[in-house]
Amino acid sequence: MQDTLTTLQESTKRSLSKLSRLTSSGLDLSRMDCRLVFVSQFLASLGPVADPESAVRTLLAQQAALEELADNSFATLAQRVKSEIVHTSVKPEQYRLWNEVDVMPVEQITRWRSPKDGKMER
Repeated sequence: MQDTLTTLQESTKRSLSKLSRLTSSGLDLSRMDCRLVFVSQFLASLGPVADPESAVRTLLAQQAALEELADNSFATLAQRVKSEIVHTSVKPEQYRLWNEVDVMPVEQITRWRSPKDGKMER
């Protein structure tokens, strides 16, 4: 297992990169999502460990730092999203119901063939 400070720094870089990819793909992340990313990346950065108890102790020792990093990242993400909303003009879109699409008439959609005689029924 590598030294804890190096592990924390490495996991922070990976976490910030992952959070950036997730938000740029359009996901709206919660504070808990940020915490999960930071903790999971920290555990992944520990690498294979022979003694799981030492990994748990290391995680517990860094828990406050990981939560602070996650909270700060969440606040930064929230601020960035808020500023993007203010600076972007959002056009409302009109969605259509399945029966309003011009693919086939509603009459054809609501009718089906009887498996017995092949006649159209409602």
